[in-house]
Amino acid sequence: MQTSKGAIKSFTERKREIFDSSVMSILACLQTPIHTQRIKKQVENVFVNASKRIAGLRILGELMNMELPVKQRYDLMSWFCVSLRGNKSPSVAHYLDDLKGCGHHLEDLARENFFKIYRGMVRQLKEAKEEEEIKVILNSLKWKFLARDHISLRQLDIFKVLHEGNGKADNLIKKSWGRPLKQEVVSSEKDKKTD
Repeated sequence: MQTSKGAIKSFTERKREIFDSSVMSILACLQTPIHTQRIKKQVENVFVNASKRIAGLRILGELMNMELPVKQRYDLMSWFCVSLRGNKSPSVAHYLDDLKGCGHHLEDLARENFFKIYRGMVRQLKEAKEEEEIKVILNSLKWKFLARDHISLRQLDIFKVLHEGNGKADNLIKKSWGRPLKQEVVSSEKDKKTD
């Protein structure tokens, strides 16, 4: 019984120390000179930057889903990647980078417009007729994704397009990945060719 009284007393003292420390931290925070103008300006900057990103993504989404000449599509994809990746070509970025604190509504709008652009690029990848065009599109599809983005990627059928391409026998996407795959049907071990 004596041990439990000591433990309770120790716990009570520790609890009081934590409470006193918390009260002192709160009082120190309240006494610091915080200018509401600075906070207001920071909130406004975050909102304006998010709104600019959303407007840019919306415009690009409309353009990316139009029928444009190949060279203009190259320019659009290059501008899209460079602007969101921060002019660092080998880096992989997330489309919401630098938008922290903008709120769920603005994040949802940015996500919606980003995947509208992505949908246009997946459609172009499926319809691409030149290997160079496929390589440019594949580079433009390279982004960092979070768990909440996976359902959107699934709905775009990107994995099906990457796997099957345009569905024709001479699939250009497979050639862009490296080499065409030879496919042969072997009915038994003795029919198998050895090199």
